[in-house]
Amino acid sequence: MVYKEYINDDFQKFCEQLEFDIHLNNYKNILMDEEKLKNIIVLPNQFFYINDFTTGKNIFVHPNIEKITGYTAEEFNDFGRIYELIHPDDSEFIYEFSKRSISVCKYYKQELLKNPFASLFTIDFRLKHQNGNYIKLNRHTTCLKTDNEGNMVLALVFFTDISHKKWNNSFNINWIGDTRYMFHFDDLIKKYSKTYSITNREKEILNLLINGLSATEIAKKLFLSVHTVISHRKNLLHKTKTKNTAELVKLAIERDFF
Repeated sequence: MVYKEYINDDFQKFCEQLEFDIHLNNYKNILMDEEKLKNIIVLPNQFFYINDFTTGKNIFVHPNIEKITGYTAEEFNDFGRIYELIHPDDSEFIYEFSKRSISVCKYYKQELLKNPFASLFTIDFRLKHQNGNYIKLNRHTTCLKTDNEGNMVLALVFFTDISHKKWNNSFNINWIGDTRYMFHFDDLIKKYSKTYSITNREKEILNLLINGLSATEIAKKLFLSVHTVISHRKNLLHKTKTKNTAELVKLAIERDFF
């Protein structure tokens, strides 16, 4: 099964396990006014969509998405298609954090009944633009509408293009709202946190590699043996799980090791 089909199938099964008011079908069609959504003002680097957890589908996608990603709004109605475009290094943790944030909502139904926007979950990731390049997005997710029992039915998922910012060593997540619920993410944070424990000497050598110096040139500049420099470079490759110096340098620049 291809990745897109797997995500669609898995998310459908996940949504089927969520609890909803048994009378929801009697009033669900009045929960959202699509005409009002069309009139929501977004900045040039922003778009949003509405996710319906009773179906596991996006039921509204803002047309500004095409200006930012190159894809049509219709393509983003397909949940699996979205995750197919997320960078392979980011896709798994984005999906797991997303499902967890949805699951956590069941613990504060009364808060959501009073104020659907009581909590906000944010996370950054890379998504492949239609032109083949990756852009960096900051995603804000919050409840939009609940059923009469406080179960989240519709979520507002808001994106901002932050490609101009440097990529940090690890993912950035934030839970805005009652911090009691953050512990529900502790295992995922531990699982996906990427800390490379790079020493000051390794950073010094890495900085010179970024500037194009060879192992011999670095050895002369730092008054080290070539063997020592090569050893440090091998350690860097091992710590970052990169295959060669070019890949190491690319990662260091993207994730701002300094």
